[in-house]
Amino acid sequence: MAKRRIEVIDPYVTKKRSTEGSSEQLLRPMIPAVIPQTTQKNLQVNPFTGLPYTPRYHEFLRKRITLPVFEYREEFMKLLAEHQCIVLVGETGSGKTTQIPQWCVEYSRSVGKRGVACTQPRRVA
Repeated sequence: MAKRRIEVIDPYVTKKRSTEGSSEQLLRPMIPAVIPQTTQKNLQVNPFTGLPYTPRYHEFLRKRITLPVFEYREEFMKLLAEHQCIVLVGETGSGKTTQIPQWCVEYSRSVGKRGVACTQPRRVA
């Protein structure tokens, strides 16, 4: 089976950035603080309950890592730091519906925010 992909390219944003300068350079000092850091301690204890993760959690984590969208996690966090609203388009089965809301919650918690809203439009026949 071919690996399903998502595209993280926006011609409007690319054109706008090339005329205004690199926003990545402006955000570079801020980004390490924004992207949730994974440490050995974080992998052992659930931050919501304070209890150790179960073997079932580690099984789910192994499956999450194999999803095509997972390789874009860091880039997604950077885009989330730069933009208030993001429209994400990807192929069926890439992991958008299951992973992106979780990443939004991780990001929100890391910057001290409390609300996350994700919409998932469906086709109307």
